[in-house]
Parts: sequence; C-alpha cells; structure tokens
Amino acid sequence: MGLASFEIAELYPLPAERVWAAALSHEILKATMSPLFTYDGLPEGDAEEGQEIRLVVRLGPLALARWRILFTRRDDEAFLLESEESGTLVKSWRHETRVEAQGPEAALYCDRLAIDAGLLTGFVGPWAVAMYTERHTARRAALGLSPGEAA
Repeated sequence: MGLASFEIAELYPLPAERVWAAALSHEILKATMSPLFTYDGLPEGDAEEGQEIRLVVRLGPLALARWRILFTRRDDEAFLLESEESGTLVKSWRHETRVEAQGPEAALYCDRLAIDAGLLTGFVGPWAVAMYTERHTARRAALGLSPGEAA
C-alpha cells in the first residue's frame, strides 16, 4: 500500500500553553500508553529537538517492537513538534504534533501522521488512529480533566 496520512484532533478546555507542556512530556506519554503498553527506554523530561530515543514497546511482558524516535523540530512559539520514527514492521512514521489556541481557555491538539508500513499500512494506519484517539482519554486525566469535559 505505501504511504498513508492520518489526522487526529481533540479540543481541550485549557490554555494552549498548558496543553503544549503536556504534548512535550515523556511522563504524560508513558501515562497515555499504560496499562496496555509500556515503553522501555523512554527518558524522563520533555521532547527536545535533536533528541533520539530508542525503545522497546511492550504488551505486558511481551516485547512487541523496537522503535526509534528522532525529534527533528520543536518550535515553542508555534507549538509544533515533529518527529521521524521507525521500527518493527514500519519503514517510516512521520509525526507532527501541533497545539492551536482556540481562545484563552481552549486549545486544539492535533496529530498528523504519515505512515509507510508497506503492505501492512492498511492495518497499521487505522490502528495508529485508534491509539492516538485513545491517548486523549489518558492525557485528559493527566491534566485533571474528565473524559468528556468540553472546551
């Protein structure tokens, strides 16, 4: 199948600066994946431009994939983070995270993905959309919001 693009967006009833801080946090990323998946090798702190992370994605005790993340751009003024990722079964996974202010107390969190997993792209892409959509539930909890709290 080749390269496919996807977009996932969620509106948060919080200032863009607070949502941006959550987008950068490795600790919140860990929280958005558990309890189902864990990332071995994800450091503490925030995503930084030029930072390369090599990790193992686990489902319980089972190692599912080796994964590489290279943060290629971080623009704190534009609330933009870009990464190039790859790993088991995935040739290329380009990821752009953008936070857009929707007024003083609301922000749109948007993930744009361009995935190439060869013949498996048709499976990996929809799975990625489901995973990123579910991450918002855990991110909302980490930010002290209820799952359906409107902006």
